Amino acid sequence: MFDEQFPEWNNDDQQYSVKALKQWVVTNTQKQIDWYETRRKPRRLLAQGVRGLALILATLGALCPLLAPVVTINGLKLPELGYAFLAVGAALIPFDRYYGFSSSWMRFSSTQLSLEMLLREFQFDWILLQSQVFSAGTSIQKLKEFTGKVDGIIKQETDAWITDFKNNIAELEKMLKAGAEERKPGAIKLMIPNARDFQRISISVDGAFNKEMEGVTETLIDSISPGRHEVSLSTVDKSGSEHREAKVVDVTASTTVSVDVTIR
Repeated sequence: MFDEQFPEWNNDDQQYSVKALKQWVVTNTQKQIDWYETRRKPRRLLAQGVRGLALILATLGALCPLLAPVVTINGLKLPELGYAFLAVGAALIPFDRYYGFSSSWMRFSSTQLSLEMLLREFQFDWILLQSQVFSAGTSIQKLKEFTGKVDGIIKQETDAWITDFKNNIAELEKMLKAGAEERKPGAIKLMIPNARDFQRISISVDGAFNKEMEGVTETLIDSISPGRHEVSLSTVDKSGSEHREAKVVDVTASTTVSVDVTIR
């Protein structure tokens, strides 16, 4: 951000040197202000756009189930569409948080305002200083103090950005880890007390054949994704009569759920 060469000191013309130094300090401070102003505006638009879209999607998601009984759109199921709207809207909030649209907009706005206030205060103090007897040492000290305050404000903003970035990375890793844990497969321990009364029993999960059991009263169905599943049984008894049973099972990630089914 600094491309102005630091002014050289001329001991034979101290007033001119102080004036050049003051101009350098003010110019570079104004460049800092302009830098934040330039980058603040697009982040404001992005932050407001993302948050506004999230609000619209959340509203649509809430309305869809209410409109389902009276509105039909080419066979679309409005409740399911509402869930999709809510899911996308909810995902936009961590998206904004990770990329820092809202946080950087607020940081840049606050830093720009602080620099503008500091510059105005300095300009008044400088006029007051110049109304007194000229002292190169006093003027240089004033410029040094002002520059230090400017650097302090910018460092504070940079430190806040670093902290936000680290926190966002940690939160993203935590979210991804939690998502991976939630998607780990579970298992179903199927117990059929009267299984020995029947011949080979065919077991299907969600309509797809999984395994067979014979001569035992329980079996383990593993590698089942979390969620609700239908376990179906088909077999014949010793007289040749066909029997079918089905049961809906809720599977949780990384756990084994026990299910009792009696074949009738």
